[in-house]
Amino acid sequence: MNGRHQHIAETLINRVVQKDMTVLDVGCGDGTISEFMGKMGAKVLAIDMNADQIEKAKQKSTNKRIEYLTMDIDDFLEERVFDVIVFADVIEHFDREKVFRIIRRLTRYNTHEDTRIYINIPDGNFIKYMQDYYPEKLHPTDESYPIDHFLTMFKSFGYAPVELCIYGIDTDTQYNEYVFVTEEQLNKHYKQRLGLIYKEEPQ
Repeated sequence: MNGRHQHIAETLINRVVQKDMTVLDVGCGDGTISEFMGKMGAKVLAIDMNADQIEKAKQKSTNKRIEYLTMDIDDFLEERVFDVIVFADVIEHFDREKVFRIIRRLTRYNTHEDTRIYINIPDGNFIKYMQDYYPEKLHPTDESYPIDHFLTMFKSFGYAPVELCIYGIDTDTQYNEYVFVTEEQLNKHYKQRLGLIYKEEPQ
């Protein structure tokens, strides 16, 4: 597990995923993060459109709590509800129209009031710099996503950020990390916490 995977794993274990939660891991690759969540006791559906990566994940996995499927997220039409949806280093490979489409569908059909959505993605400024000066080093479809893009989009679907971390400025790639929850979940948290502090119901 490299440094980036370690950072992602620490966030997931400390603040996002808990035992027995159901998780959709979008763009799971060779299953590194999926396996980590499975070992935590989560039940994981891990999908990736790259059949070779899915085959590698299946070959090295012995965890029966993880299901691997070769699939493009655009083809995921099931109405299964998840406690957590993970996008670890995959959204930058989708254009803006696709990102909007899949987030809209997932938040409409595959989430509940307490669902958490985790995103790890190369920083938009970093990608823009790479596009300007080292385009040959990028994947042909890599998109530059500024932070306000995600904040605005998720707000339109009723989600608010509770974690936002910019890290990796001292490494080869700078990253942005987000955890989103529903506004209902966030307001419920405010009510509980402030009720304990002020000993009264809000006006």
